[in-house]
Amino acid sequence: MSKDKRIVYYVAYDITEDETRGKVALTLKKYGMDRIQKSLFCGRLNSQSVKDLAEELTGTIKGKNSVYLIPTTKSLADKIIIIGIGFDKDYIYDKKQGEVI
Repeated sequence: MSKDKRIVYYVAYDITEDETRGKVALTLKKYGMDRIQKSLFCGRLNSQSVKDLAEELTGTIKGKNSVYLIPTTKSLADKIIIIGIGFDKDYIYDKKQGEVI
């Protein structure tokens, strides 16, 4: 059985209802995502987890709300420009494969 490689995803959302926004945040935390802004999470997911997360969020999101699951690499993340107080990108990328994120 081959290992399923996890890659880093940024998940951003624009949700108007407090209850739905709360459900989405809890779901993202359940999948091991770290909140880095009020409506932006980041964490490592394998391909099956991405599919499961997308399916779960599809059942939660209604109306004009939106969620973006954005895959990235460490080299691209190193090019992110942060103005003001940012998050520790190395924290996300340097975690060991077996750690819960």
